[in-house]
Amino acid sequence: CFVGKKYFADSLQIIITHLDNRINTQFADYTPLISSDDSQMIFTSQRENTTGGGVDQNKRFFADIYSSKKQDQTWGKSQLLSSLNTTKHDVCIALSFDGNQLILRRNKVLYLTKKENGQWSEPKEFGPTINDNTVSNACFSPDNQTLYLISSRQGGFGGKDIYRSTLQEDGSWGNVQNLGESVNTPYDEESPFIHADGHTLFFSSKGHDVIGGYDVFSSLFDDNTGKWTNAKNMGYPINTADDDLDFVWSTKGTKGYYTSTKKDTYGNSDLYLSLIHI
Repeated sequence: CFVGKKYFADSLQIIITHLDNRINTQFADYTPLISSDDSQMIFTSQRENTTGGGVDQNKRFFADIYSSKKQDQTWGKSQLLSSLNTTKHDVCIALSFDGNQLILRRNKVLYLTKKENGQWSEPKEFGPTINDNTVSNACFSPDNQTLYLISSRQGGFGGKDIYRSTLQEDGSWGNVQNLGESVNTPYDEESPFIHADGHTLFFSSKGHDVIGGYDVFSSLFDDNTGKWTNAKNMGYPINTADDDLDFVWSTKGTKGYYTSTKKDTYGNSDLYLSLIHI
């Protein structure tokens, strides 16, 4: 509550817009992934017309992957990406900056699909260095040479931490390394995103100085020290007393998209746009 009062009193000059029903539904909508030219969005939704028509143990419809294209600066009606969906949970979690590689999660396992002749290839599992039964999320670096992972593997600071792995010459991924205590906490970290500048990390955390639930934070990589700066809360109105996740910042640095559960949602988590007020 004290943290919330501090950020409410010093609100950011940012306009938060609830994306309309061409994107959002009464069901859970989350993980917005935006192409570098801001023309295409890929996201996840758990709708009643889910592929296969089934529900999970929590009586929620299985997740499917959708896409939307921008039309006259407005997002068009979302379309099911049929080639990537199965009868179980399919969650998109990262899009490469060139738009040609997509990471998705199925049954706690990360898969990679690549765009070939305009179509997504059959997703293939990452190797055991990445998929160790504790990984839940990931993102690409701008040059696709590094993966930033969310993992609860042993040796971390507690809960889920952010790690990194570098692509090797043989195409495999190297041993993962923890980003350190300036980013990670004894609590859970989630949904990492590296900006196009290659130095700015956005992520969500239940640790640090949170308003409530997951808040969005940022950290900068210092080339001189080789370390990440102390995490900084992105403030209000981006962060609220509920969970704020999946933040991605545009290449031009003027807007971001993320998942939140605010008063104007259609019934569950929805996608929002945060636009710098100039």
